Amino acid sequence: MAELRLKVWAAVLMMLGTGLGAAPSSDVHGSWPAWRGSRADGKAIGNFPSKLAPDSPKWKLPLPGKGGSTPISWGDTILLSTPSDGKNAVMSVSDAGGINWITTLGEEAPPRHRRLGSSCNSSPITDGTHIFTYFKNGDFAALNFDGKVIWQKNLVQEYGPEELYWDQGSSPVVNDKHIILARVHGGESWIAAFDKLTGTLAWKTARNYKTPAENDNGYTTPILYDDAGVPSVLVWGADHLTSYDVGMAVSAGGVADLIRMEPITGPQFPVQ
Repeated sequence: MAELRLKVWAAVLMMLGTGLGAAPSSDVHGSWPAWRGSRADGKAIGNFPSKLAPDSPKWKLPLPGKGGSTPISWGDTILLSTPSDGKNAVMSVSDAGGINWITTLGEEAPPRHRRLGSSCNSSPITDGTHIFTYFKNGDFAALNFDGKVIWQKNLVQEYGPEELYWDQGSSPVVNDKHIILARVHGGESWIAAFDKLTGTLAWKTARNYKTPAENDNGYTTPILYDDAGVPSVLVWGADHLTSYDVGMAVSAGGVADLIRMEPITGPQFPVQ
């Protein structure tokens, strides 16, 4: 297995040329604009507490429902997805613990894992101007920082349900023009880019591979990176790691590997 992994990662390095660079970001000091931060590496810039004391928080705020997503932040605003009165919602909270607003979208979809799962597993993402969010029932939307819906569509209605053994969990990523989302599941799988100002489909590329049962399911979040000067996106799922030119959705090839392991960026190559 170790030898196989070495061969796999050698192939990945050949596929990516110069390797992974930092994901595009318009970072605000201390902000956390996406699932794994502005550089998709799980690291934050700034001075933070080294220990958390759950019995003595600075403030504590009850949520309207159970969500499985990671909150994001921009400046002094915290954003998260959550159920609210049976609907999918985006919630804005001040850094002092007060609710700025709650915007509801479509009906909440029941989770497969009722104890841990939710319709709100994907994390929101922001470019500092808009907030983008995706939910299990297919709701896909952009909001401004006042909670107004800029555009909204339903991908389940347009492309059919996601055929997953467990609950949907892949979060979108954003660059200067597009909001990019991967749907890797038992049905027609694809990666697609939508105009972030209008929600209009810019491109969609099929991503279908024959795999053992359930291995065709994907729950990971894509990673934006620079491949020798070409803005690209890395997708992990269905026993394949694939790279695409985000401007044209041209595949740079795929490498067979294991699923359900989220890649993060390293100095020269993806690590897990």
